[in-house]
Amino acid sequence: MRASHRDFVGVFVEGPSDVTMWRRWLRYRPVSCEGKPAVLAALMNLSTEGVDGCVGIVDADFDRLEGTLPEFPDLVLTENHDMESDLACSPALEALLSNVADDAVARLCPSGTRPRDAVAALALPFGLLRWVFRDRKAQFPEGRLGPYQFVDRRNWSVHAEDLYAEAARVLCTDTWTLSEELTKKRKRVDGERMWSVCNGHDVIRLVRLAIEGPLGGSKAYPNDEAVAAALQNLVDSTDLAALSVWRDLGRWEERNPGYRVRIEPRPVFPSR
Repeated sequence: MRASHRDFVGVFVEGPSDVTMWRRWLRYRPVSCEGKPAVLAALMNLSTEGVDGCVGIVDADFDRLEGTLPEFPDLVLTENHDMESDLACSPALEALLSNVADDAVARLCPSGTRPRDAVAALALPFGLLRWVFRDRKAQFPEGRLGPYQFVDRRNWSVHAEDLYAEAARVLCTDTWTLSEELTKKRKRVDGERMWSVCNGHDVIRLVRLAIEGPLGGSKAYPNDEAVAAALQNLVDSTDLAALSVWRDLGRWEERNPGYRVRIEPRPVFPSR
């Protein structure tokens, strides 16, 4: 590609959903590398070979909290735990909920809180557990400790005690020990830092549960993939400019004159 387009930029992302997210905003179609380590490896190999004009977009995961962010000039990371969490912090979330019901925000957040704050509060227990599993080098059992197993679909609330008890059984530990670990981690996150813990898989599932439960729109988005796609599609040009990933891509362009990775965004839903 570089032979015919001297300003071609190779963009490497973690997976197919990232390709879907970014292909309409970037000049060239991103390449799915099937995971963050593979993105890092690709960039390092290209750098070693002296190939410039390449950039990677990856999830921060827990690296920001742990102080282990990869230091690589051609790498751009999400502001929060992952791309889905970044999108949930944008106006796209309220737009998605309002598509299901005009009074969705009032019904889900009667106390006046923002939907993003309500989602974060529900996603946090699952995110903290994922963090504990990560530190213990244990595989997190998605089908056993997820929102579909421990969220009340009628009132959109988490059965936290049952969740932690089941997690303790999976980890072969007692609930007191697990509670101590969770408490220590909870003290490290407050306010916006909560989103560094909230996993995008849980966020998408919680949004779907809100749609199927309190909002009663179960047929609108029949699976997780439909919810994630809708959230991506509802990002407009204003939302995009507010994403740190987008701004960091702009800074990458400034450091690499002659290469342009972004296209001028246009609103997808002008009526919003």
